[in-house]
Amino acid sequence: VLKLHQFSPINILPHLTVYLQIDLKTSLERQLARGQEKDYFEKETENFYRDLINGHDELLHLFPERISAIDAKLDIDSVEAQIKATLLSR
Repeated sequence: VLKLHQFSPINILPHLTVYLQIDLKTSLERQLARGQEKDYFEKETENFYRDLINGHDELLHLFPERISAIDAKLDIDSVEAQIKATLLSR
């Protein structure tokens, strides 16, 4: 994926990416708590989600200067406060 992003126009990267970092268990619990039918993305397997989380965590490790992790396991007000603090610090 990183190799593909070497070429225009997808080689343009944002100055800041806010990564709402959450574990699989919490994500699945929240999907159930909504009580709504899952969309096509939410119907993916747990292995898909593990790979997705691992990939995003790897990007966080590779680009710490432009990716800011937010602890999305917290309540919505805490997540919002973290996002605002991140934006104000940049």
